[in-house]
Amino acid sequence: MACVRKVALPVDGSEHSERACDWYLKQMHKKGEDKVVIIHVNEMTRSIETITKEDWEQHVKDHTQKVKDVEEKYKKKMCDEEAEFEVKLISGKPGEAIIEAMKECGADVVVMGSRGLGAIRRTFVGSVSDYVLHHSPVPVIICPKH
Repeated sequence: MACVRKVALPVDGSEHSERACDWYLKQMHKKGEDKVVIIHVNEMTRSIETITKEDWEQHVKDHTQKVKDVEEKYKKKMCDEEAEFEVKLISGKPGEAIIEAMKECGADVVVMGSRGLGAIRRTFVGSVSDYVLHHSPVPVIICPKH
């Protein structure tokens, strides 16, 4: 059977992202009907003009390892549930990059954690979740940590 629903799953390595993935796989996933698009955004936290060569090289090294770790974690979860999936690794401002990736892949729904690893924290919903919630052209399911 061809996939009929594309599910965008933005992840950042946080337990909130992992919880959203687990919730999706347990409560919503339809084997053979869903295709999960795992979206991971490389967020630059400092201006490129103010970063030294050494800091840049360390950032690239750290990010490369983080991406490998995140990718392996979610690949395992998807394979364990026999879920069809693809991984999109992109750079930019997380909220905007997620919206763009969703549009590019033709997502029908987004499932994401309520907060992530970003430096700025909000009281109830993280700034990236809030951005996606207010700018998404498709339904957004935000999973709380608990």
